[in-house]
Amino acid sequence: MSTRPQTSLEEILSESALVLLDSLPVLAEEAFRGEYRLGTYRILKGVSATKLERLLQPEGWHVIWLIPRLTVSAFAFDPERALHRAYARLIEQTRQQGGNLLEIEGIRRRKILGFNYITLWGKRFRIQPSQIAFGQPEGRASELASASP
Repeated sequence: MSTRPQTSLEEILSESALVLLDSLPVLAEEAFRGEYRLGTYRILKGVSATKLERLLQPEGWHVIWLIPRLTVSAFAFDPERALHRAYARLIEQTRQQGGNLLEIEGIRRRKILGFNYITLWGKRFRIQPSQIAFGQPEGRASELASASP
């Protein structure tokens, strides 16, 4: 029985990594080169949000950028632990603000007074069937409009 070699979190979350926070039915069958699982999240390597949108548009789904960009920091004695903390904060902020896709833009490592200080930058996106942010799908919106008196 062969096991996949352990990959560090920093290698997985390098630049141009997309983190899918929710499973999407439209992406259930898609297989991507360099796909990882980190907990319940699916991480896609080598795919930008723009490229993902081009794949999703024929299916009627859209990728909407939620501004502003996110910057989070964390520190710990262990560099991997600091990265985990920063990653968890980035995920939490993305979820709180309604995003379901995160694009890691950069990782910066520093050492301050013996502590490892990690900063992560990312963009939040929302994948949904409507082009209007947090809107209803076109069919559902027209059903609601016709049902009201």
